[in-house]
Amino acid sequence: MPATNNLDLISRFGYHRATAESAPKHAAVRDLLLDVAERLVDITPAGRDQALALTALQEAMHWFNSAIAMENDVDTETAHLPNGA
Repeated sequence: MPATNNLDLISRFGYHRATAESAPKHAAVRDLLLDVAERLVDITPAGRDQALALTALQEAMHWFNSAIAMENDVDTETAHLPNGA
């Protein structure tokens, strides 16, 4: 038995179209984390540690937006069922 099924793969890797409800949430995440990033850059010295922290913040933005997107159904018009499922 596979570790995951085809529907799970489609959910993970398929396109989750933004909706009228989710688009403002995505924008809010971007705005909040941009504000945090700008403030932190102002109070920390430039360098490797700051760059790594910004990368981590960017990764957090990705996961927050992924959480929002996963609430939406996969766009079945662009989804491809693996293994002919």
